[in-house]
Amino acid sequence: TVTAIIAEKKSIKISGRKVHPALTGAELAAVTKEANRPIDVEGIRVEAINVGSPAWQNGLKKGDIITMANRRPVKTLQELADAINGSKSLLLNIQRNNGAFFLVIR
Repeated sequence: TVTAIIAEKKSIKISGRKVHPALTGAELAAVTKEANRPIDVEGIRVEAINVGSPAWQNGLKKGDIITMANRRPVKTLQELADAINGSKSLLLNIQRNNGAFFLVIR
């Protein structure tokens, strides 16, 4: 007899502060194409943001998806951390609604 429990995979969320001071106030989670339909984009989604926080002041909004950081594709929280490790300024490629843009944080 085999017992299987099928459950939805829980996403790992972290505080943006743990990744970079400029992301303080954002709750971040990796998102796959399948979980992000109909946009079909992989990256790091801003799950929540505190109004007035550094992340909010730098232009991030709830629902934004970071697809690149410092010109490196990011699909996992570790890839995001590696891409911006030690950087004073950040260059983020953001997917918001049906558009994409670069966000420069200094």
